[in-house]
Amino acid sequence: MMSSVIFLLVLGLIIFGPKKTLEFAQEIGRLIAHMKRATDQFTSLEVISASKREGSPEPASLVARDLETSADPKVQS
Repeated sequence: MMSSVIFLLVLGLIIFGPKKTLEFAQEIGRLIAHMKRATDQFTSLEVISASKREGSPEPASLVARDLETSADPKVQS
């Protein structure tokens, strides 16, 4: 697995050059971070929804975390 990643990086350097390869890597990093945040939000919404179905109160830590994530200016691209 690691050798294939190294191979792709070297191939990217050869084909696109160091500047474009760095830009691609940054965009991929942003995409992965965005997907992780979306997955975390979806998971927390599922937990809240399940707790409402069961009649238990919402976990305060999940609600607070969601509010912090949505208010974070770095999150918006």
